[in-house]
Amino acid sequence: MNYREISHPYLCAVIITHHPDKSFQTRLVDIAAQVALVIVVDNGSFAQELAQIHSLTGISIHLIMNQQNLGIATAINQGLTAAIEAGYQWAITFDQDSRPASNMIAEMLYTLNGYSNPEKVMFCRT
Repeated sequence: MNYREISHPYLCAVIITHHPDKSFQTRLVDIAAQVALVIVVDNGSFAQELAQIHSLTGISIHLIMNQQNLGIATAINQGLTAAIEAGYQWAITFDQDSRPASNMIAEMLYTLNGYSNPEKVMFCRT
């Protein structure tokens, strides 16, 4: 794939959760609207906390449920492995509290696609 072709269908989100609050569902829906797939890696939440994820329809979600908190690094690695296995070359990671702007992904892709060496680009929050 040419780097100039990076767009929404080539990007998935990985969200790490651990006992998400009741408003997580809203944040999940907002993120899902910007990517082709959302991979949620949960670190040992209770069934009632995960019910808000299971109740969603019309959103492409892959849920990985760890029985205990394996830590954020392990969870990110699990999510990125799932992204690779699903055929994605690009992934963006979030934690359960992330609330990105509705155009965040589009703006990031615009910046990435406008750069002459996109393979050298990394986005970090400051």
